[in-house]
Amino acid sequence: MRWASQFPAFALESTFGFESRLDQGPADCDLFLSVQPGSSFSRHLIRRGARAQATAGARGLGQFLAEVAEPESFLSQWFRTVILEYDLAASRPPESEPPGVFIEPHDSALAVPGSSKRPGHGPGLRCNHGVMTSAVGWAVGRAPNEAEHQAMGRVYRALPRGATTDHLGALPGREPRAVRLVLRIPKTEVVPFLERIEWSGSMAQLERALGWLDRWQNDGTALSVACDVSARGVSTRLAFELLLGEPWHRRRARFWAPMIGHFVEKGWCTRAKAAALRSWPEGDYLLTERRVYQLLTGINHLKLLIDGDRIATKAYMGAFLLPK
Repeated sequence: MRWASQFPAFALESTFGFESRLDQGPADCDLFLSVQPGSSFSRHLIRRGARAQATAGARGLGQFLAEVAEPESFLSQWFRTVILEYDLAASRPPESEPPGVFIEPHDSALAVPGSSKRPGHGPGLRCNHGVMTSAVGWAVGRAPNEAEHQAMGRVYRALPRGATTDHLGALPGREPRAVRLVLRIPKTEVVPFLERIEWSGSMAQLERALGWLDRWQNDGTALSVACDVSARGVSTRLAFELLLGEPWHRRRARFWAPMIGHFVEKGWCTRAKAAALRSWPEGDYLLTERRVYQLLTGINHLKLLIDGDRIATKAYMGAFLLPK
């Protein structure tokens, strides 16, 4: 809460949320803010990026948001929401550090080459790694990198038919430089896909993770695979995101309780954080001087992370305000 005043009030005009590592004790979270093109928050970021003293990251983000907000622009045909990630555990104010930037393609721009889907407003262009890589670089103010571009191309060419891009982005404050790619892939295609991209992570931990997914994935959930792609290829760090097949605010926290309990049994979640998730509030009302807001909140998804020779877990909580 010590950094709350660093953000304008309209930063919460769209969906926002928090990320928490479940197998570690501290309660620090990352903050996620959703930016809709043309919104007050978007215009604020565009103005910040236009300042003479703006950093390369702020300038790139502002230019990207301005471009996506133009209905007839090329990028507006491909992308919609931008999500910013701020490290609330940092010792410096969030707006003084470059946030992680993630961009979501339009639903009609998701398909990999070979699919019949095409960008909703575009002249028959198919989704390709060039657009994705260039867009991320622009949004975080990074110069193009040919080796990174080629590595992204190898990943996209290896995707199975029917795979889609949930979102992608970058964390400019972290090294090495990489693109975080979150893909919707059928679970039966995950291992063949990883073999095609020559993933060199722990197969033992992969088998454990897939075994857990066999137990918990059902018709009410969807699976995404997240990996980091750099000039050196795909990192050994791999994550599986288990999402609801319906809007997260319609599922109560107790829906996740059996999975969270299993995390505790495996040593992947502390008991304190499990208790906090089980009692996560479903909503509240906020009173201001001018109006009343209804706060809707809930668990958006859980993540299983293969990090070296260990498995870690994270939870993502979403929220938004409805004026009454």
